[in-house]
Amino acid sequence: AGQIRGNDFDRAATRFDMVEILDRAIPAGRMAAVVTVTSIPDLAESAPHGGVVYKWYRAGILSGDDAGRFNGSSSIIRAEVAAILCRINSL
Repeated sequence: AGQIRGNDFDRAATRFDMVEILDRAIPAGRMAAVVTVTSIPDLAESAPHGGVVYKWYRAGILSGDDAGRFNGSSSIIRAEVAAILCRINSL
């Protein structure tokens, strides 16, 4: 997790960026673990961002790609963000 700098507003958001931003906006009580997740293929829980990503996987909000990878450094698209917001709101 880091500070957003002035020129960061012009770059595409990564999946890591988005989960960090949304995690700060969602009350902790809405993120109860409902799925058992012991590993994510491309991210250790102890890695930077690992704790928050695992929390979101365990809450059933994120599931990754077909192989369960998070692909955190990849850009996130609006449709993916919309799907995340729908899951948060149980839609």
